[in-house]
Amino acid sequence: MTDRIIKAILRPFVLLTHPCKLVGKEKIPAGGKVILCANHLSNWDPVLLLLAQPRRIAFMAKEELFRFKPLGWLIGRVFGAFPVARGKGDTGALDAGARAIESGDMMGIFPEGTRSKDGRLMRFKSGAALIAARTGASVLPVGIDRRAKAFRRVTVTVGDLITPEELHLTGDAPDLRYATRLMRERVAALSGQEVV
Repeated sequence: MTDRIIKAILRPFVLLTHPCKLVGKEKIPAGGKVILCANHLSNWDPVLLLLAQPRRIAFMAKEELFRFKPLGWLIGRVFGAFPVARGKGDTGALDAGARAIESGDMMGIFPEGTRSKDGRLMRFKSGAALIAARTGASVLPVGIDRRAKAFRRVTVTVGDLITPEELHLTGDAPDLRYATRLMRERVAALSGQEVV
């Protein structure tokens, strides 16, 4: 209940100062095992994704954010985020992501691993594919069209759900490389970018 109250308080203020147009809201499943994968341009991206739609999202977030206790409490306890040590093959973060999905939350991840400095889509890391293969979750690709700035509208476009079968993540030999490439292609198309 606490997270709902705080989100309800924050939503009008955040969306007034950082307007967000959500396209394809009807494609967000009300339940089920889902990993939301989006491109990453701004620190505001997870906030806008959390507040622009009704479902709880447990975001994988860099561990540095949790070092400042009030912020760590807000994003962890209230919004369900969990830390990841970037560049270290953090298996604990993969386990936390799997637990969030199994508990009924939609897990959120920015597969680039960091914000894009020039706006272009970077290569995706394989963490989302690993978690999808482990949990049997589908992937919800999302594209963000521009870097969020005060009083400038950002368009967030939700794509069609990608099943584990379509990702080639079923069976004894899941194809993580194929799945990662397909996720990147879908996010690129939704954010108006070319895949290079």
